Amino acid sequence: IEIVTLLATDAPPPSNELATQAVLFMVSVFTYMLWTLTFKLNKTICMLFFLLGTTCMLLSFGVRNKNVDMVGGYFGIATSVNAFWLAYAELVNDVLGGGRQIIPLGKWNFNRQDRIAHQSPMEVPGDSALRDEMNRV
Repeated sequence: IEIVTLLATDAPPPSNELATQAVLFMVSVFTYMLWTLTFKLNKTICMLFFLLGTTCMLLSFGVRNKNVDMVGGYFGIATSVNAFWLAYAELVNDVLGGGRQIIPLGKWNFNRQDRIAHQSPMEVPGDSALRDEMNRV
């Protein structure tokens, strides 16, 4: 019966501002948690998650303040531009580049595997030759 009265009236249903604010705030907290996991990926996707979390946070505060809501809208536009750029760059790199990076997405310097030595600190000199010999067998 509520659906019929909802569809029969021309007025929009009443919104619960506190519930809207709580949902947007929790979505932003979850997005920031996911953002911490993007630190090992490229800078563009890291920026996307940061902008998305900030957008949701500003929109949650903007439920009660129209100026903050407008700033959150601008952050939403920046988030969508970043998302479109990321999608375009990923497709160009995969389709046209064949796995090679044509459009750089940004790499973190602290993530480079070539800077990390893959040896234990207790490795004895000469052990690598013995290990290579054992791997050939």
